[in-house]
Amino acid sequence: MGNKIQYFLTYILAILLLSACGVQHSQITPNLGDMAPNFTLPDINGKPVSLQDFRGKKVVLYLWSIECPWCTNDLRWIDELNRCICEESFTLLTVNNQDSANSISTYLKKSEYSFSVLIDLRWVIDKQYNLGGTSPCTIIIDANGRISNIRFGAFQSKSELKTFIGKGLNAPWDKTPPQISQIGISDISFEPTILNWQTDKETKSNVVLIRGDTEVTGYCLAENWTKYHRLDLADISARRYDKINIISTDYCGNSASALFTFPIDAPKIFNVKINNITCKSAQLNWETDKVATSMATLSTYDDPPITKFSKDTTLTLQHTLIMDGVNPYDWTEQVRTV
Repeated sequence: MGNKIQYFLTYILAILLLSACGVQHSQITPNLGDMAPNFTLPDINGKPVSLQDFRGKKVVLYLWSIECPWCTNDLRWIDELNRCICEESFTLLTVNNQDSANSISTYLKKSEYSFSVLIDLRWVIDKQYNLGGTSPCTIIIDANGRISNIRFGAFQSKSELKTFIGKGLNAPWDKTPPQISQIGISDISFEPTILNWQTDKETKSNVVLIRGDTEVTGYCLAENWTKYHRLDLADISARRYDKINIISTDYCGNSASALFTFPIDAPKIFNVKINNITCKSAQLNWETDKVATSMATLSTYDDPPITKFSKDTTLTLQHTLIMDGVNPYDWTEQVRTV
């Protein structure tokens, strides 16, 4: 008898867990094609937001909570796709039905998410749409305010999520590849070499080092989405390679590449000296084996460092730069010639 009771309780617990974990709900009310019930909920700042405010726009509703383990990947993919839809008539509304505004705000800041969040602690949407407590849940509402699709449970990939949203809304995904510019090498006479570049939209990038016609080393950058890119090519000398191929990819998967060729026969720097040292200035001297312009970079030992630059555009073999307004003992210096 005891075993039967234990089995029954285990069965009931399993049913409850599956219901909370995003298993497909068997009853969908209202039906697909029906008008989406209106609701009014506060955002994380307390401002009331109504669904009817977005009539004429395509809307994606996504229900989630911080503690939902199945929501983690969905939220990251949703944020990325939200950034790459190039149409003002599209709106993403995520709805959190378990957490406080402060908790949500902290979570969004930590995760660097940019989407809007409505708070539904009374489960208004769940009751109106008869979702049965399923989380996560994604609801697609067309520009006429009708429900065009509902998805219970998490997505398996960003591609699956993109297809689901695109099919429901005919979403106009951005298909424009990023533009790569301002590619430059600094500290070319030192190790590590610093590679910098910019993109016109936020991207992640890969870098391939090339010697002759052979790809030698590839770097997959574990960087955040950004327009301003910096790579320390650690433990290599830039002069061992002829070219660097930069490949940048945006949120929608559009990619662009740019080939950077190292300066041929770059000048050599020697006899670097610091003279006339005071607490407020210093004179930096060095020589090059061919005429060149110069730049000195000074960085503090702070974390992150404070950096200052001093340039001389005169083509010469003998270089002198006066560093005014700095205490040389607080700075490290590096010299670059062009």
